[in-house]
Amino acid sequence: MKSRVAFPVLFALLSFSAVLPMQAQKTFPRYVPPPAPRPAMPRPAPRPATPRPAAPQHQNPTPQPAPQQRPVVRPAAPASVPNTNNQQRASRPQPAPVQPSRAQQQRQQKEDARAQKERVKQQQQAQKDQAKRQKEEAKQREKQQKEQARQEKDRKKQQEKADKEARKHQPAKSVAETAAKAPAPKQAEAPRPASSRSNAASAYRNPEAGEISGKTASGSTTLTRSGSESVMGQVNSARSSMNGLNRKPLPAGDVTVHQNGRLTVNAAGGRQYGVRANGTVASYRDANKSVSFDPNGKVTSLRSSNLDVRRGSHGERSIVGHGKDNATLVTTGRHSGYMERSVTAGNRTYIQRTTVINQRIVSRNFVAFNYGGVGMVRFVTPAFFAPGFYGWAFYPWGPPIPFAFGWEAAPWYGGPNPYFAAYGEYPGAAQWLADYAIGETLSDGYQLDADAELEGDTDSYAETSSDGDDSDQADRLNAEAMTPISAEIKESIVEQVKQELTYDSAASSAHAEQTGYDEVSFVLGTQNQVFVVSSSLDVSTADEQLCGLQAGDILQMKSAPASNSDLVQLRVASSKRRDCPAGVTVTVSMADLQEMHNNFRARVEAGLGELQAGQGHNGIPAAPASALTEPRTNIASAATVPESDVTSALEAQRQQADAAEAQAVDEAFSQGQ
Repeated sequence: MKSRVAFPVLFALLSFSAVLPMQAQKTFPRYVPPPAPRPAMPRPAPRPATPRPAAPQHQNPTPQPAPQQRPVVRPAAPASVPNTNNQQRASRPQPAPVQPSRAQQQRQQKEDARAQKERVKQQQQAQKDQAKRQKEEAKQREKQQKEQARQEKDRKKQQEKADKEARKHQPAKSVAETAAKAPAPKQAEAPRPASSRSNAASAYRNPEAGEISGKTASGSTTLTRSGSESVMGQVNSARSSMNGLNRKPLPAGDVTVHQNGRLTVNAAGGRQYGVRANGTVASYRDANKSVSFDPNGKVTSLRSSNLDVRRGSHGERSIVGHGKDNATLVTTGRHSGYMERSVTAGNRTYIQRTTVINQRIVSRNFVAFNYGGVGMVRFVTPAFFAPGFYGWAFYPWGPPIPFAFGWEAAPWYGGPNPYFAAYGEYPGAAQWLADYAIGETLSDGYQLDADAELEGDTDSYAETSSDGDDSDQADRLNAEAMTPISAEIKESIVEQVKQELTYDSAASSAHAEQTGYDEVSFVLGTQNQVFVVSSSLDVSTADEQLCGLQAGDILQMKSAPASNSDLVQLRVASSKRRDCPAGVTVTVSMADLQEMHNNFRARVEAGLGELQAGQGHNGIPAAPASALTEPRTNIASAATVPESDVTSALEAQRQQADAAEAQAVDEAFSQGQ
């Protein structure tokens, strides 16, 4: 019985031992070397006719075992399903994700918040930049529209001028015919005075020989009583067809006919009239005042015992008078001007100017001096910095730094063809200070022009009368186009800034008050010296033509003046439209040049203060610690005038000038009625 049971068990064990190696062979694949030619290419299918032996024996008879180069063989799926790299990677157990700590989460949140804040900031900056560009584009369009309107206005003015000249022929003919019909003795006609005028543009005919009483040393012709009455009758007849103030008749008086066709009428009571050839009043004078008029009858200048009023070529008005305590008041615009008075500080007397412009108040000090018998003033440096600060400002900073003054949106700056363009990058403080001085001067000058426009005078003084000729404008030069400040002129101004820094440094080291760069007579010794015009100014050219200068125009010295000469000839280097044309030579007084020099020095000194306060910020490099010691005050403390006192005094003076002009007009144009 036991044998019968043992036999089946033995048979089963033998069968299992035979099957076990076969199953193990299926479970653990044998090592097969990689194909030699291209690992990615599949093996070709075996031919059915001649079965191939096992791959390990024929493909690579001498295989190079490389256990270090092969990955560890892991248990895989049955042999019928191939294993790929992706499957092997997928079969590997993946490590569990590491949860960040609370501190890491907080840092990440802060980084996300910072990144979000930066994105919002960039978006806001982009919106600001876009709004700024749109604003600038709108201003450029507005400027272009104004320029087009001005050009159209000039064109119409030229057309009206041509039409006016054509109309003048008929009235002149009528006056001549009337004079011909009047009974007069048959006498030879007196020689015609040399004149640039024509009979067609004249309100009177040339006097005859019997109407002439004599000649003056200058070649003018004086008339008899009857000749004067005849000429004034013709002038008043022509004035009756004019408009406004020019329609009023002029009083009788003794007449002198000048070579340029103008008349001088000496009326009763010591009154004197200057009359243009076309009959409009050019000037009026009596015992108390002298007044000049434009062809429309508006006051261009007035001088009396307590007021001196002058209007520039663009209509801007300056008023000089006297206030309380012997203070001098100078009104330069509707909301600008200064009060000048004497102050004592440190046992020395100074002239203190408290200036109001662009809603800013600035106090500057000057000392008086005499040059060639002419009294002038020079600017006094308010404080001196450490010598090392001037060295930091004089020498290059290193690589040029980008800096913007913020003038891009200003109405006086920019445009398709700008008059003044600031540097984009600054290698040193000298270039920065040059741009600062020019820009601030142009900004204040623009404000003065804006004040003149608020008074409504700019156009009336730029245009000529519709009833008269252009005799006042014929001898006046006006630039047809703007001549921008060139790179060469900018470099000359930079050199002048360096010169001033040199003298300031020397004065700071010596603890002196003066810099050696104070008087214009010293400056004129510098070759190619340039002057930045600081205020509106009328000048004459070499051929005695008149033209106007504005703040920011540039003059360059042509030749050194003679010793103790009060006049200097300079070339206009840069100018704006309607000012003196660039290239012409003009004559300027030493006193006016000293004022330009004072203004330039004051701007540079103010710029140095801005640099010291701003060093290390907005891209400006930091100055060394030795250069930042407390500035040495050059002038002992002196009380300044409150801004409210200055503005109220200037407003009172402006009203006084308005009343004086109205009175002068009334007296000049009502005497003949």
